[in-house]
Amino acid sequence: MGDSHEGRKSGFVTRPMRVWSHHVAAWICLCCALLCLVAILLMRLHNSGSNLSDILNQLGENILFTLFAALTVGFAWELLGKDAFSRELQQHTDKILQHTGLSNALADQGILDTTTDFEQEIPWKEYIADADEIDVCWWAGLGWVQKHRPTIERAGKKNGLRIRYVIPDADNVNILTQMAAVSGIKSEQLKNTHDSVCEELQPLGKIVELHKIKKLPQYGMVRLGSRIVFFPYSHLRGRPIGRPTFVIDSNSELGERFMRDFEELLRDNEESSPSSS
Repeated sequence: MGDSHEGRKSGFVTRPMRVWSHHVAAWICLCCALLCLVAILLMRLHNSGSNLSDILNQLGENILFTLFAALTVGFAWELLGKDAFSRELQQHTDKILQHTGLSNALADQGILDTTTDFEQEIPWKEYIADADEIDVCWWAGLGWVQKHRPTIERAGKKNGLRIRYVIPDADNVNILTQMAAVSGIKSEQLKNTHDSVCEELQPLGKIVELHKIKKLPQYGMVRLGSRIVFFPYSHLRGRPIGRPTFVIDSNSELGERFMRDFEELLRDNEESSPSSS
């Protein structure tokens, strides 16, 4: 109680002191301005040799012209510049609010981040290092495996990492034909890429379960612990390299739906061909 009383008491004392100091500074400035005006009058009186009334008239005209210019500029600012500035400020504010609202809406759906740079803007090393489970489902992912295999190996030793890796069965003629027809890539190239993926995964040993399914994935998905990196496939010829990619919270409703689809995909594949994995 004593502290709060002292705080109130000191507040009542310091506020008048601050106001008084501001008034003193204002009066000092005003006195200096008057002294400057008197000095100007004396200098003009001495230099021109005219009487005091003529000099005052000339000085008054200069002051009136200065005031006229200042008022004109001020009026133009109030009428035009201030309004334009307000509109520009409002536009920027609207954009910020719109972006914030969109970000909140995405976050509510479980979308943590979006990008078009799958390789560079996703912090893969950080995500892999934090994960104890990784689920992968896409066409091949050879470049991704080659680039991040050292990080996966370290995470396997440190976290006891488990990986379920799902790709279409390129050994199946029907699947390979579908892939070639959809992508426009030759069957031989597709087969070589899938064989290379299998070879890259072999050194990882028992931490990897490789599943070759009898379906074509319509999107790419990599779950790394609590994060899901998802991107839709574009099968158009001449498609751009950049692809829209989303980072999703695996514990959100959207993330749980992805994981249910993944589990059903594995279950259906095991029922149709138990020896495929």
